[in-house]
Amino acid sequence: MNFMVYTRGSAADYERWAELVGSSEWAWEKTKARFQRLECFSSDVAPELEQYTRPDPLTYGKNGYLHPSTACQKGSC
Repeated sequence: MNFMVYTRGSAADYERWAELVGSSEWAWEKTKARFQRLECFSSDVAPELEQYTRPDPLTYGKNGYLHPSTACQKGSC
């Protein structure tokens, strides 16, 4: 089995880190905005996989150079 996972982590983790270092730069809303600038998200889900994933496309960026996706590559599903 070979696969790749893209995840940001939980908002609570970023809030805790902001508290620990005493900087709002690590707070979730600021960090999420940085993730969104990096992302070019695609939510094309194969019909047989829709029951497993329901990402909210509004929470991801659209113009970045990272291409996270819920789509399977041809021949890999």
